[in-house]
Amino acid sequence: MVEHVDDDETALAELSRVCAPGGTLLLSVPLHEAAWTAFDDFVGHRRRYEPQDLADKLRRHGFDIERSAVFGMQPKSPRLIAWSMWHLTHHRERAMWWYNHV
Repeated sequence: MVEHVDDDETALAELSRVCAPGGTLLLSVPLHEAAWTAFDDFVGHRRRYEPQDLADKLRRHGFDIERSAVFGMQPKSPRLIAWSMWHLTHHRERAMWWYNHV
């Protein structure tokens, strides 16, 4: 969710404040500003992250990184992105089911 807020530093500070001592934060964010597409605008992303920059931000807010991995399914085809946006607009429940099961 930090990619959706205007001030990610404040969001991370609040997450650090409310996280129980020894607690775990599981974070999934879009990577690489150069990979920005119309889909990012569509879903309300304010930014994408470079892995090292995100790690630095997390450490500044008191988080220890135990594990980091890259995964995802960002389509490269503009047609597939447009198709995804159309389905999310017109068939949201079905599109979200598909997205969550792929």
